[in-house]
Amino acid sequence: MAEPMLLKSTDTQTVVQVGKQVYLPSTLHEAIVSFLVSYRDSINRHLDSKIRGTNSRIMQPGRAWISGQVSIKICLEFVPGDQTSASETLDHDRLPIDAATSPLDDLRATLDDLRAT
Repeated sequence: MAEPMLLKSTDTQTVVQVGKQVYLPSTLHEAIVSFLVSYRDSINRHLDSKIRGTNSRIMQPGRAWISGQVSIKICLEFVPGDQTSASETLDHDRLPIDAATSPLDDLRATLDDLRAT
């Protein structure tokens, strides 16, 4: 399976197309945070009833038990559809860009068309 790529909210160079919509990672992050904030009370109630405040431990091979707490981390990843790892994709799929043309020109045209409708 291909290695996932972490999409950081500060990345202004990457775009993600999901269906017919095109997003910056920051836009996706904002939408996820907005959703979580709007449902935070029910999320917190659910977590309170399941894990919050519960003593937790973890054991890894060759190590003793470690006490702590469980937390949930939500991140946005892109998983390439082929067998290429994310680092190979990033290193080998770079296109030479000159001032006259850009691989994003078709994306910009699509965005302009969507805004016009």
